[in-house]
Amino acid sequence: MKPYLIKITAIIITGFLCFGVTAMAFDANSTGLTNTAAVAGYNTDNNDVVKLVSNVINGVIGLIGFVLMIIVLYGGILWMLAGDNTANVKKGKEFIINGIIGLIIMSAAYSISSYVMNLVIKAQKS
Repeated sequence: MKPYLIKITAIIITGFLCFGVTAMAFDANSTGLTNTAAVAGYNTDNNDVVKLVSNVINGVIGLIGFVLMIIVLYGGILWMLAGDNTANVKKGKEFIINGIIGLIIMSAAYSISSYVMNLVIKAQKS
């Protein structure tokens, strides 16, 4: 693996970790949002396992989508910088095609999981 690719990967992973810690540091109870939501009639119980599983699945699918977009961008950059090197052009095209196929599969997986989770939530309520 090339050194610049390792550096870019490290920067991306560090960014995810930093933003993740920032998001986890937010507490709705300390800001009064929980009380406001309860007064407005929203369900403020966070004990629903189905919603937790749904959120985890959506988060993982979103992360996979981000990685696939990076793959498509990498393929495009590889293709643009290939010049007369046909091997790099072919490699860039393969990255783009495989990334787009992955995005289509990921979109289908999101649609299916969203549909199933909505059915489970509706069945749980009744």
